Amino acid sequence: MTFIKTTFNCYLCDTSQFYDIMPYRAYIDDTIFLNSKIIKCKNCGLLQINKKFSAKAIKDYYKQTYDREKIYNFNLTQFPLDNKWSVFRGRALAKLINRLNLCKKPDYTVMDLGCAYGHLLYGFKNYFQNQYNFIGVDYDENAKEIFIKNHWAFKAGGIDDVYKEYFGKIDILMTSHVFEHVINPNDFLNKCGALLAEDGILLWEIPNLNEYNLQCESRHSPHICLWDIHSIKKILFKNHFDLIFLQTAGKHYTWLDKKKPLTLILKKVYKRIARTKEKNLDLNDTENIGFQLDQYGVNHRNIRLIAKKVIEEIKISDNKEY
Repeated sequence: MTFIKTTFNCYLCDTSQFYDIMPYRAYIDDTIFLNSKIIKCKNCGLLQINKKFSAKAIKDYYKQTYDREKIYNFNLTQFPLDNKWSVFRGRALAKLINRLNLCKKPDYTVMDLGCAYGHLLYGFKNYFQNQYNFIGVDYDENAKEIFIKNHWAFKAGGIDDVYKEYFGKIDILMTSHVFEHVINPNDFLNKCGALLAEDGILLWEIPNLNEYNLQCESRHSPHICLWDIHSIKKILFKNHFDLIFLQTAGKHYTWLDKKKPLTLILKKVYKRIARTKEKNLDLNDTENIGFQLDQYGVNHRNIRLIAKKVIEEIKISDNKEY
């Protein structure tokens, strides 16, 4: 690895010495991420993009460029059948909560931060054994239609728009594939802690972006920090969270994933077969997790974690996340 010194500091530990790892892969439309590199902090080991972004630049990207419906095949008129993958991930998270026997109260307030159209909550409700009050938070206000139909609360925006209103009220704070997108991860965690009720927990899923898995990904954007098991532990401990559960979960990468663009046609065929299997899964079978998403071990695609804030004093800054 080539050692480099940058003019900006690490997203986690604030040092400015890095190793050059590999080119950052971005689609041609993702202009703010083009011509970038993935670098590794010499001090803390965090993998990250070699750029800093303003809150406005990131917010504009998600409003004007990021096409969630195209990337994830979302279709409001077909909810929840349009994204069974996320429904089953919600079931897997609820199953984990039940297996660890973390639910001691008769009713819970559950917030999904970055909820998209609510597929995760839909899967969670069918497997979660306690009474619940669901709140979804997302910048995409199209989701509101789904939330009204399901009698769930919806708040437009991000964590900066809700942490004061719901200060100390959230029993289970879910974020799925959100933390890798934020521009100030320490501030984001602090505000997550502010949202949690006494004995409240974080229930997170993020990509397992170690150096091997990064080679398998055809696209890195719009990820800013690229967390793995070691770096996520460091930032949780730094911000006074106690880990209850931390493990990788989901499918293994196949030999095909890591192949170069010459095999793009084979990859498309492989993904089409996988999507056909996904469509055949029965959502009425509420005991079915699907996709082996509750199989835990090493070298899987995702990190799944549960954490709890261990100090009472929470200091809130005026930094904006998005």
